[in-house]
Amino acid sequence: VLLLIDGSGSMEGAQRSSAVVSSVILHEVLKKQNITHAIVEHRAIYNKPTVKHNILVDFAAGDEEKYNILTLSAEQGTREGLSLFWAEKYICCNTVEKQKLIIAVSDGVPAHGIDGDGCYLPPISIKDTANAAAKIIKRGTDIIAVALESDESNGCYDALSKIYPSVVSCTDMRHLTGKLLGIVSKHLN
Repeated sequence: VLLLIDGSGSMEGAQRSSAVVSSVILHEVLKKQNITHAIVEHRAIYNKPTVKHNILVDFAAGDEEKYNILTLSAEQGTREGLSLFWAEKYICCNTVEKQKLIIAVSDGVPAHGIDGDGCYLPPISIKDTANAAAKIIKRGTDIIAVALESDESNGCYDALSKIYPSVVSCTDMRHLTGKLLGIVSKHLN
């Protein structure tokens, strides 16, 4: 399991706090169950052709690595398609598990701009990310998205449904942990 968390600026506030708490709990549960997992935040830096992946918990994490989750932040944008390809490669290079799952947690659509030119916004960003997700799923890694919906994330579920074949809505941030555990339980059984 690779939990891929949107690290964009729109995640500030309740979404970020909930992602931190839920990630810590998910990590502890998966560790107790001996389920190989990693937790990664991703973002694209505005005005630079740069995508960053912050590995908070590695597949071979020691006990102290769970504290890295507390550093999860919210800034910049996302280029989710590139991050999905990165996640697929990271899973394949670091595990031998046959069943592979990326859980993409996001509160909106991929968006990234470079110097006012070459803006990566819907509908292009949605189509590009959908193509990336389809390729990865076809190659054998499942992807399930979690749409963190709030008043500010108008249409998040609908937008993510155009990208991913499987999307779980989370309208109450207090239920994110349960949603994540439910996804893992259902997928691995």
